[in-house]
Amino acid sequence: MKCPPGCTIHRNTGASRLDNLGRIMGIPLKDPENLLLLNLVFLFRRLLKAEEGEVPVIAS
Repeated sequence: MKCPPGCTIHRNTGASRLDNLGRIMGIPLKDPENLLLLNLVFLFRRLLKAEEGEVPVIAS
């Protein structure tokens, strides 16, 4: 599901979703190093898909 441009979520919702994701993955996402690694994973995934012509590299 894609959120329309300008769509936002509440700060507490984002924090709760990160906590749930961390529990599922088994790593503490409150650790900045783990958040950086997760961010890089999503960035590389987006770049690979863009290379295949599936999605734009920079989403507005």
